[in-house]
Amino acid sequence: MKASVLSSRQKELLRALLFASKPISYQQLSELFKLSPRTIRREIVSLKSILKNYHLEVVKKIGSGIFIDGTIEEKKKLEHDLMETKTFSVFSPEERQDGILYDLLMAKEPVKYFFFSDKYGVAETTISNDLEKLEPWCEAFGLKMVRKPGTGVWIEGPEHKKRMAISRLLHKDITFEEWFELFQLSQQEEYSTDKWQLENTVRKRLQKFIHTPHILIVEQVVQEVIESQKMIHLSDRNYVNLVVHLLLAVERIKCKEVNIEVHDFLPNIESVPEYTIAKQIVHKLEEKMNISIPEIEVSYITLHLLGSRSNGYSLSDYHIYATDIEWVDLVKSFIRTVEKHLSTSLREDLILLDGLLSHLVPAISRLTLGLQIHNPMLEEIRARYPQVFSACQKAARVLSDKIGKDIPEDEIGYLAIHIGASMIRINEKTKYIHKAIIVCASGMGTSTFLSSKIAKEIPNLKIEKVLSVTELKQWMQQNKAVDLIISTVALPFVDSHQYVIVSPFLYEGERKLIQQKLSGSFKKKKEDEEINSHFSSISAVSAAKYGEAMTQILRNTIIIHPITVLNPILPTLVDYIKDLPFVHDEIQLLQAIERREKKGSFVLNGLAMIHTKSDGIKELGVVLFRLNGPIKWDGQDVSTFLLLAAPKEAAKEHIEMISEVSSNLIEECFLEVLINGTEKKVKEQMENLLSQAYVLKVKAMVEEPGVQ
Repeated sequence: MKASVLSSRQKELLRALLFASKPISYQQLSELFKLSPRTIRREIVSLKSILKNYHLEVVKKIGSGIFIDGTIEEKKKLEHDLMETKTFSVFSPEERQDGILYDLLMAKEPVKYFFFSDKYGVAETTISNDLEKLEPWCEAFGLKMVRKPGTGVWIEGPEHKKRMAISRLLHKDITFEEWFELFQLSQQEEYSTDKWQLENTVRKRLQKFIHTPHILIVEQVVQEVIESQKMIHLSDRNYVNLVVHLLLAVERIKCKEVNIEVHDFLPNIESVPEYTIAKQIVHKLEEKMNISIPEIEVSYITLHLLGSRSNGYSLSDYHIYATDIEWVDLVKSFIRTVEKHLSTSLREDLILLDGLLSHLVPAISRLTLGLQIHNPMLEEIRARYPQVFSACQKAARVLSDKIGKDIPEDEIGYLAIHIGASMIRINEKTKYIHKAIIVCASGMGTSTFLSSKIAKEIPNLKIEKVLSVTELKQWMQQNKAVDLIISTVALPFVDSHQYVIVSPFLYEGERKLIQQKLSGSFKKKKEDEEINSHFSSISAVSAAKYGEAMTQILRNTIIIHPITVLNPILPTLVDYIKDLPFVHDEIQLLQAIERREKKGSFVLNGLAMIHTKSDGIKELGVVLFRLNGPIKWDGQDVSTFLLLAAPKEAAKEHIEMISEVSSNLIEECFLEVLINGTEKKVKEQMENLLSQAYVLKVKAMVEEPGVQ
């Protein structure tokens, strides 16, 4: 090469400018390389003498950015020489500290300070300062950093916690969109600018961690196995999580002498269908990578597959449905608490309830299974929407109390996106002309936020559908027509004129790009047809079901008091109601209640809530049992029991209405009436509560066509 040895940073900057199809701003380069604009400017200056040897120069275009100017021949010479030239690595303090962490987490024995000093080209005192900063990070994962003079430094802790820490490193600064886009672009044979930019972003993050070719091998294996069966459908986010987990397993196994401890897995985990699929993945990996994978890894992979289940399953008996009272109650309690802290109402938004149900079921499954939740956008969400994030943080305590698990901040960030999207939908009722679909890899929360942001800032655009990349391929085969596809990831299989790539936060330049696409040759569509079809026959049926549910609940709201309850408690309570009109079989009802209560109890201010779905009842029913005196229930003093019961095959609308009762327990005045109010007062409160809910739901169906 005509230049002296380059730093890795200089080489990548040259490649970025060479492959760019248009000028790049200093801010874009700053975000791409995770460096300050000032550092980028300094590095660009250092490239001028190198470019001069090729009769090239860096030119600034006002309002657009910088680019390399010169002949195609000279640019090709530079590109060729860059492939041949030697480089020396340059690391920022953050990159150096991440690399130190990774080396220590992968090490089989203590590492000397000199090793890090030599590797990163800094003094041992600098390494010592880095280690001090990293100790609290290790402690957060239940790991201990040990430093012993003359011996070196190492990290102590169980294998699964080390993997959690490494997983966090790999997900840092790499969004799910970038991971998934890397998998998509890897299938392209030709080398494009988009492919280089993405590979650069991910490679810069991973090159000091994982042997890069392993990524594509593991991803290919997962893709082959998942596509060969029909039982499991992974969301884009769960797909990335599984691939990253397998990458970690491969890297740890290749280190050898790794002590993989026995984990407390679910009972009889070998009997679940996912276990067979996990074995297929392991077998293919062993063949392609010539390694031997311990049997216990099959169970770890099975957990990831179980954690991807979005509905139809629970963790205890694999038979819990997204319309179950407890799930709807959980989501509504969260929404009510958020409303309280934000001083706003979200009840008109039917999309929010369905979106949170779809999101929380697999999210809580992952938490219960001990799997991590990663949110690379957490800091940006926290900075951009502090009030919403704070409200969700407080409301998450309600979830924690009910599921017995702490909700991590990464998950709170996703919940904040759902809430933010709902607020935008409610505040901005717009009319639509053009139609589009959104493709997003980060999950329902991110995509609904983006669609709501678009609805606010581009009022002439209606989002018809939100799809994953996999779903998009199926959708396109059906030849459905829209004006534009808006995606957060590259779509190599879609004509570039048919879609536009944006970030989940929709920046100003991206909004303008969408509007430019729409203004090209699209024709306006009349809204009269849409308005006339707002209240469809499907919506009318749903409205009738909501009304039916309200009637059943008010008819079957019973207060039994004062009563004396002896052990066993649940049979005694059921015995009091066995002759009520809505009870069909008290034995089946009791068995259903007992099964549910084994999963955990909910007690608030001396009121214990019991809920169940059972073939033992014919209609929705609400029963208040007021005791003569307090008794112990799950270690707490209880003087009132609240039973919420629904038939096993109750309609979705029925479950939503009866869950209005439980979700409003966070309101002190309502709780007080249930515990101490007269029978007349209780029924008045129930009627007011359900009437308001009914009106809001019908109104929402009229204003949000297609939500049902």
